[in-house]
Amino acid sequence: MFFRTLTRLDFLHACLVVDVSEREDNKQNVLPVGHVGVELVMDVFECIAARRSVRDYDARRIPRDVVEKILDAAVCAPSAMHVLPWKFIIMEDQEKLKDLDARVKKAYGLLGKAISVAFLKGKTVFHNAPLVILIVCEKSGQWFREDSALAAENAFLAARALGVGSCFIGMAHRLNDKEEDLQAAGVPKGHKIFAALAFGYPRSEWPKGEKRSPKIVSWT
Repeated sequence: MFFRTLTRLDFLHACLVVDVSEREDNKQNVLPVGHVGVELVMDVFECIAARRSVRDYDARRIPRDVVEKILDAAVCAPSAMHVLPWKFIIMEDQEKLKDLDARVKKAYGLLGKAISVAFLKGKTVFHNAPLVILIVCEKSGQWFREDSALAAENAFLAARALGVGSCFIGMAHRLNDKEEDLQAAGVPKGHKIFAALAFGYPRSEWPKGEKRSPKIVSWT
């Protein structure tokens, strides 16, 4: 079975066919990505239907080539005026993530403590994910929030196709409240966090969602 690459110009109907003839073991399907081959596990429509937020990860580290492929997909996203504003902070250091977790919960005050107990059940706001990617852009951009959301979805879909779970961490936006918290996160001066994305391999089965139907207001 051949897989299609995720490209910016034709995301849903891409046509790069994997050439497995150069591989000794051609029983697996590997997409050449310029640096390391990465195995895909589903096509894009299956991926869209199957992608659900994962909030419980095991401790396995995501291989570098997989992370790079997720980033490749992120920067294929559309961007208003073709500004391509994204910069990425890749975080695997669990002590640093715990520090940022404490800063986020402190920003929320009593609500942060309540969320930690009732929802997070003692986990970090990043759900103890082995990998967190921050999408940062300059503060002054008019459409950078939309650009970052598009890049995030590309990253999520690529991750799901590669067997990696993900979750958008909305609470992390509170790191933007204080310059010292941005510095602790490694955000460049004059920039802020537009999206915080957690990634990891699910500890148990993949979450299953219900079939959804669009609520159409009009079709003229």
